[in-house]
Parts: sequence; C-alpha cells; structure tokens
Amino acid sequence: MAEIAPTADPASRTFRVKLDLPQAASLKSGQFARLVVPIGESSCVRVPGSAVVARGQLEILFVVSNQRAQLHLVKTGRKVGDEVEILAGLEPGEAVVVGGAALLVDGQPVEAK
Repeated sequence: MAEIAPTADPASRTFRVKLDLPQAASLKSGQFARLVVPIGESSCVRVPGSAVVARGQLEILFVVSNQRAQLHLVKTGRKVGDEVEILAGLEPGEAVVVGGAALLVDGQPVEAK
C-alpha cells in the first residue's frame, strides 16, 4: 500500500487508499475504482425462498422428520438470489419443505419427492 488517508468521511464512512499496482496497459493514472476486501469467511444455511413462510410477525419453515412436517420458527438474514439465509432455527442437513409450505400445519404427514 502506498498511502491510507488518516480520516474517514463521516457521511459515507469511507476513506481514501492509494495503492501501488503493477503496470498494465488497461490501467491509466487517476482512474477511479472500488476495492472489496474480504475480512473473513462465514458458513451459513440457506434455503429456497419458497420454504420460508411469514405468519404475522413470525417466519417459519417446515422440516421433514419421520415423514411429518415439523414447524420451526426461524430467524432469517440476507437474501441471495432466490435463497434466504437462515441465522437460527435450522441445522445444516435438515430436509425442508420447499413447495406448498404455506398450506401445511405442524405434524401433518408429508411425502418426499
């Protein structure tokens, strides 16, 4: 790194960084760019958006166990494409109902397809 500005812009919470880059024909002095710096990795459980059902203020989904639908209250996070991140209420590897979940009730028999 060549230089980091000593203060951040309070409105955008950004700061200026000047980098020394290798010579490249496509890069010109003074060009503007955005840099994304990964600060860590995290693993998450994501399910299709159709699996999450909103009932009032609650978000639920149904897990298939012993050929029955078990209601799980979940806490959702970010949406990534047509998938929803599940922050709490679901363990990795659990089978969830993705079609017709809004019509199910807890304990209802289901058939996996």
